[in-house]
Amino acid sequence: MNRPRGIAAVVLAGDRGADDPVARTTGSPCKALSPVAGRPMIMRVLDALADRGDIERVVLCGPLRRIAEANADLQARIRSEEGLSWIDQQPSPAASAQAALDRLGTDEPCLVTTADHALLTPELLADFLDRALARPEDIVVGLARLEDIHAAFPGSRRTAFRLRDGAFCGCNLFLMRTLPGRRAAAYWRKVEDLRKKPWRIASVFGLRALLGLLTRRLSLAAALAIVGDRMGLRVGAVLVTEPELAVDVDS
Repeated sequence: MNRPRGIAAVVLAGDRGADDPVARTTGSPCKALSPVAGRPMIMRVLDALADRGDIERVVLCGPLRRIAEANADLQARIRSEEGLSWIDQQPSPAASAQAALDRLGTDEPCLVTTADHALLTPELLADFLDRALARPEDIVVGLARLEDIHAAFPGSRRTAFRLRDGAFCGCNLFLMRTLPGRRAAAYWRKVEDLRKKPWRIASVFGLRALLGLLTRRLSLAAALAIVGDRMGLRVGAVLVTEPELAVDVDS
């Protein structure tokens, strides 16, 4: 009997060290090590991944070497947890993701998330992964409806893509389900500096996408199809049921 195919994961933990506003507020050496309910955010994310039995390898990219090596708890975790490895952060999130994917080197499905995903729980992670793995696309992104976020967290400020069928926010959950799906990291490097300016991101993907976004004539499915065509990939989405997945600690 064939063994079920495993999953890999990349956790992006790069930041500005103690200069980060969250780190300054908590007195931590970096944002990823800032505690939420008494536990560092980075450990919460690693806990959620460890609870998932089919995640066999995890590459943690960041925090900075001097910070990572000075944290005894993080070092103990890296040494003791099978399949967990650390690499130094790169100059940008997309470059960090690419470096981590290069470290993995194999073709299993790969989840990419961030170390400051403090509200990520094993149950929420399992819901996203199970639904994403069942989809046929090369890369699957987690999205939440803006109205659901505002209902649960009134006053929360989020960057949203406003489309014909609603406004959607990212959840820092990406499943590169196939080996071609990993090409998305290279394309990400082209647009990462524009992530807070959705109209400029759309311009990278072509006039049709730009006009569709500005006029809100594009549906979510159509927008994903345009993005996929530009990358030469099939792109899908999972609409999460719990808006916590779209809430950043620093917003």
